[in-house]
Amino acid sequence: MKTGIRLLIATLVALALLSVACAQDTDTADRALSSAEDAMQAAGDAQTTADAAVASAEAAAAAADEAKAEARAAKAQAEVAEAEAAGNTEQLEEARAELAMAQEELESAQEITKAAQDRAEELQKQLEAAVARTDTAGGEMTMANLTDVCPNPLIIQTDWFPEPEHGHTYQLIGVDGEIDAENGIYKGEYKDTGLMIEIRAGGPYIGFSPPNAQFYADDDIFLAYVDTAAAIRSYGTTPVVAVFTSFEAGPQILMWDPEDYDFQSFEEIGESGATVLYFGGATYMDYLVNKGVLNEDQIDGSYDGSPTRFITEDGLVQQGFATNEPYRYENEIEGWQKPVDFLLIHDAPFEIYQSAISARADDVETYRECLELFVPIMQQAHVDYANDPEPVNVRLDEIVKALDSFWTSSIEGHAEASRAMIELELVTDGDNDYVGDMDEARIQNLIDELKPIFEEQGVESFDPTVTANDIFTNEFLDTSIKLGF
Repeated sequence: MKTGIRLLIATLVALALLSVACAQDTDTADRALSSAEDAMQAAGDAQTTADAAVASAEAAAAAADEAKAEARAAKAQAEVAEAEAAGNTEQLEEARAELAMAQEELESAQEITKAAQDRAEELQKQLEAAVARTDTAGGEMTMANLTDVCPNPLIIQTDWFPEPEHGHTYQLIGVDGEIDAENGIYKGEYKDTGLMIEIRAGGPYIGFSPPNAQFYADDDIFLAYVDTAAAIRSYGTTPVVAVFTSFEAGPQILMWDPEDYDFQSFEEIGESGATVLYFGGATYMDYLVNKGVLNEDQIDGSYDGSPTRFITEDGLVQQGFATNEPYRYENEIEGWQKPVDFLLIHDAPFEIYQSAISARADDVETYRECLELFVPIMQQAHVDYANDPEPVNVRLDEIVKALDSFWTSSIEGHAEASRAMIELELVTDGDNDYVGDMDEARIQNLIDELKPIFEEQGVESFDPTVTANDIFTNEFLDTSIKLGF
């Protein structure tokens, strides 16, 4: 069966690509290329259907073998009881040996059955996703679904200036979007669906307020970047639910001059007594102090983003992002231009999901049909950007320059950021085989760590009854979409 499907795939793709090669004009080539893409998708779905059928059959066969093993074990157990009742020592030893073998066989059969069932369930999910994708994939159907069930324009609020960390979102529009420099907005149509997407810069464009607060100040915003700690902290007043994460590990760091220190852990930073410069109000710093990793008297929350103090003061430790400061300080910051060392705050461990794409809690049900369609689109945009970041990176640089603010960028810096996200394993499929999901236990552990801190601080926006399932969901993700690393 698999050989036949592979032959079908090869034939369909070859014919479609031949059409592309033979096309005499751009429109014909575009239609042929679209046919090639459709052929590859259809062939892949056919392979998934075949694999799911085989897996189901294997699971059924494994279950039958398990039933046989269970029957053998039951029979052996009865023979042991019979030998014990008869007082037949020789027969009892043989029966016990048979029982041990039967139980070992049963355990092995149970493991095989579980693995086969898990495989069948995973392929069934992929098959259901393929069916859903087929139902909504073609041009008119996609346009009708997206524009009928989603806000239009669909507005996404980011947490800073355009940068590679946001590349997956700008990928939705591509390089031909319109720049509104005065308001920090980039907008354009999602493919040819009729759905307009508007991406809003954060920082000064929203008065430096957190995106989850902006959510509730502006009802037009549909999705926003909200990290897990912020979602936990404010769930009592501005509840949001994360529906997709681009980061498996957050890019925030503490950095230092390697000529001053050779830190291998956050505990060593604490023991050194070095001044740690950071943006005041950062939850990770409350966590590090509460855990006794850093000392209250060594932290300085007056950081404003300027490199001046790091350049002029010896022995300073400063917050930053692994995707930004290490490259900029070594290559672009005048007065420094040498390497820095750093530790990821994620490894403290402070395991937030950085800039997770989130919706207002009530909107998850109100716009369920939209999220079912749009979250997989965001997953695919993330994959597309990761595989070929250069076009969007160039456009991001053009947008930043058009905004003409205090924030600067470079194409080289963007390229380095994209490389760092992958090399440092900030962007991966994680422990499973698809992109964008979040782990319930990881989030619940963070809640458990932050709860006593927020309660001690008297944070009014914190709801002490909040649980992981209140602030995230993986239900809209397409498990067939993956980065492959």
